[in-house]
Amino acid sequence: MLILEKINISNLIKSLTLIIFKKKKFKTIYYIYDITKLNYIYKNIFRLLGFELSKLDFKMIEIRETNKECVNFSIPRKKLFELESIINIEYELTKYNLYQNQSIKDFILKSIFAEDYLKKNSPFRIIYLLDVISFFMNKYNVKDSTFILTNYPFFYLYTKYANEKGISIDKTYSFYFGLSINFLLSKSIIKKIYFKYLYLLKKNHTFNDKITHEIKLYCEGKSQPNLLNDGNRSDFFWLLNSNFSKKNVLYNSNDKNVVNFLKKNQINATLDFNSTFFYNYKFIPLVNLFKSFFNNKINYHYIISILNNYEYFYNKWYNYLKTHNVKISLCWYKYDSQHIVMNKALNNLGGISCFYQMNFDGHEYYESKLYTDINFCFSKFSATLDKKINSKIKHQIITGYPMIKITENMKSYANKIRNKLLNNGAEKIVCILDENSLSDERWHTGHNLQRENYSAIINELLKNNKLGVIFKPKSAYDIRDRLGKYEDLLNKAISTGRCFIYENVEQNKSKFTKATPIQAALSSDLIIHSHLSAGTAAIECAKLQIPTILLDRENDINSVMHKYVEKKNIFYNWDSIINELNSFFFDDNGDKNLGNWENSLKYFDPFNDNNASQRIGIFLDNLKIGFENGLTKEDNINLSIKKYRENWGNDKVISS
Repeated sequence: MLILEKINISNLIKSLTLIIFKKKKFKTIYYIYDITKLNYIYKNIFRLLGFELSKLDFKMIEIRETNKECVNFSIPRKKLFELESIINIEYELTKYNLYQNQSIKDFILKSIFAEDYLKKNSPFRIIYLLDVISFFMNKYNVKDSTFILTNYPFFYLYTKYANEKGISIDKTYSFYFGLSINFLLSKSIIKKIYFKYLYLLKKNHTFNDKITHEIKLYCEGKSQPNLLNDGNRSDFFWLLNSNFSKKNVLYNSNDKNVVNFLKKNQINATLDFNSTFFYNYKFIPLVNLFKSFFNNKINYHYIISILNNYEYFYNKWYNYLKTHNVKISLCWYKYDSQHIVMNKALNNLGGISCFYQMNFDGHEYYESKLYTDINFCFSKFSATLDKKINSKIKHQIITGYPMIKITENMKSYANKIRNKLLNNGAEKIVCILDENSLSDERWHTGHNLQRENYSAIINELLKNNKLGVIFKPKSAYDIRDRLGKYEDLLNKAISTGRCFIYENVEQNKSKFTKATPIQAALSSDLIIHSHLSAGTAAIECAKLQIPTILLDRENDINSVMHKYVEKKNIFYNWDSIINELNSFFFDDNGDKNLGNWENSLKYFDPFNDNNASQRIGIFLDNLKIGFENGLTKEDNINLSIKKYRENWGNDKVISS
C-alpha cells in the first residue's frame, strides 16, 4: 500500500520517485487529507499515469488493538509515554545552546506530547494514522506499506513505531507547514516586542481596579461563578463549604458582567488578567528569534516557539500574581502545559500551587500529567495513578469526591419530572447519561455512537408503556443537530409523556447542559452511563445509592472500572442492557442488586460522606492563615498537612 498524508505536488513527485526509481508497484494510491479545490486535477494526473487515487475511509471506533481496545485509549495510555522516553530534550536544548531548567524541560515535553489530537502535527494524530494504516494492512492482508508524511518536528520518533507495524515512512516537505512554523515564530517576535515596550505603554495607563494587599488565593474558573449552594455547579464549591474569607479570593474572567457581579459580592475579580506590576524575564534573546528564520532545522524552530510561549506565560503569570499578592493558587485544568509555567512563577514568589481533581481517570492519560505542590484527589487509586504517569506532585491530599449539595429545590424539581412521567403511565424510569461527539468519525467516535444511546432506549420505550426515560446530555446545546434524523424519534418519545430531556445550557462558552447528572438521577430508578471511559458522572450517581450501570462499547479494558465495579454492572452493547433492564424492572425473578456499587465506592472515595468540598476549603484556609502568620512556604504546608493528618488520618496524605 502507498498512502499519502495529503494530496499535493510534493507528494505527487515523491510517489512517482518511489514507483519509478524504487520500482514499487501500486495500483491504487490512498490519501488521508483532501485539498478540495485541487482534488479533481490531482486525481486526473494520477489517472493519466495509470493510478487510481482513493481516499482512505475509516472510523475511529473501528481502529482497535488486538484486545479490541479503541486506540484512542491506548495512545494516551501507553504510546505517548513510550515516545516521550525516546526524546532527549536536554540534548536538544544543549545542542542549540538554549536556556534550560527542569520547569522548561517539563513544559517542552508536555507541549509536544499533550498537543491536541485534532492538530495534524500532534504525536497523537501521527501515531493514530499509523494505527489506521496498520488496520488496513491487516484487513487486506498486506505485509508492508509506505506512508508519505510531512517532515514534522521530531520525525525520528515515529520511524521505530512504524517499522514495528511494517510501515516505511518517507518524509516530504510541506510549504504550508513551514509557513505555519514561521507564523508561530512571527507571533513570538511580536510578543517579545510587546513585552519589551509594555512598561512604556503602561506608564501613563490608569488602573481603575482597587488592589488590596491581603494575601490572595487565585481560583481558576470554569466560567461557573455561582455563589449559591443551590446544587448547580460552582467554581467556588470549596468556598461555599468553608470559612475561607471572600476578600482573600481572586478570580479572573473575560466577561465584564461576571467581574462586576463578583466585586459586588466582595470577591476580587479581574478582567483579562489585569496587572500593574511589570516584570520581563528573558529566557530567549530576541536576536535568537530573528536568527531562527534563517535556520532550516525544524526541531529548532519548534523548540524556539515553545520556549517563547514559556517566556510569555511566565511573565504574564508572574506579573499578575505579584500585582494581586497571590500566595495560593487553586486550579483544575492540567491538560496542557501552561500550568507548569504558572506554578513556576508562583513558586518563585514564595507561593503554593494547588490543584483539585475534577474528573475521574480509570487509567493513565498522558495529558493528565500534573506539576504542583498540592493536589486534592479523590482516592489512593487516583494518587497512585498520578505517580504512574510521572506527575510531579509534592503532596497528595485525599479528600474524596467533591459532590454538589442536594437542595430541597433539586428534590422538588426531580419529583416534578418523575411524577409527570409516572402520571403518563411509566412505572419505572431510567436515566441516560451521554457524552459529546464530533461529526467527523475519523477523528472521534462520532455522532452515530451517541445516536444509539437515544435510539436504542427510545425504541424500547415505544414498545413498553411501563418504561419512562430521562436524557441528560453532556452538551445539550447542539444535541438535536447531532441526533440528525433521530430527532424525530426523540420528539415521538417526548409526545408519549414518558420521556424528558434536559436541554437548558450553561450561559458560558462551554454550552454544556446546565442540569447536573445528580439532578437527573434524583428522578430515576436506574442510571445508564453510556461511556465507561468517562465514569465521573457514574460515580456521582452511585454515591447517591441509585442503581448505576456502565456501557463500554469502546472496550476500555484497562480502566480500573473493570477491576473494582462488579461485572454484572458493565455491559458491551445496548441489546444486553435492555434485556437486563426489563428483567430488573419488570421480572420478579430479575437481579434486584443490578447497579449496586456498595463494594466498589471505597476505591473511588474512601470517605463517601460528601464532605470533600469542606475538607478542601478548610485546608486552603489553613494555608492562608499560615501565610498571614508569617510562615514560610514549607513550614506552612507542613503545618497544614499535620492538621489534616490529625483530623482524617495519616493514610490520607501521600508525600513524595
